[in-house]
Amino acid sequence: MKQNSEIQVSEIHQEIPKPIPAADAKRSELRSGEIYECSLSQILTELESSSKQTCGKALELLTIHFIHLLDLDFEAWLLRSTESEGVEVGALANGRQMPFSRWLIQCRNTDQMDTGDIATAVGRSVAFKPTIILSVTTGCFTHQARHYASRAMQLTSLQVLLIDATDLRTIANDEMAIESMLNREMEQVSANKQLQVAPLRAR
Repeated sequence: MKQNSEIQVSEIHQEIPKPIPAADAKRSELRSGEIYECSLSQILTELESSSKQTCGKALELLTIHFIHLLDLDFEAWLLRSTESEGVEVGALANGRQMPFSRWLIQCRNTDQMDTGDIATAVGRSVAFKPTIILSVTTGCFTHQARHYASRAMQLTSLQVLLIDATDLRTIANDEMAIESMLNREMEQVSANKQLQVAPLRAR
């Protein structure tokens, strides 16, 4: 029998979808050619550029790329690359499956993400009410950042999924690998959501 986390992931991601460049291009203000033609490998290469403008555009494309991989509908930018000097991008997207899910996607092009970076995404959730936070970095998450994500899940209804540089390289080689990563992250969610329920009646 499958665990709940596996069932949830299969519902979210049954098949790698084909991108819908026209719709996302209109809302995201990116050219449809960029969205459709840029592979994840190309995006990761551009994220290593010394140009802040090039890195910033690549980071926005990375965000849209994940929205397509997860079969979500782009809703709005929360933070454009020009507002963060090409270091961070934030966006909202909605799931197409039932029940309704809103995703807050945070992408950062830095060597590591610390507690404050995850706290920023959690703080934005107060206003935008996502059910899931997806935090993506071209570097790594510190131990403290992962601990903060766990505590946020224990204390709130949020589900926090973390994708790092190693994951990105794996997905660039095989996009279907996103499924196993979602399963891995949903297992972490499930572990952090376990309730220690006290008996209702004294024995």
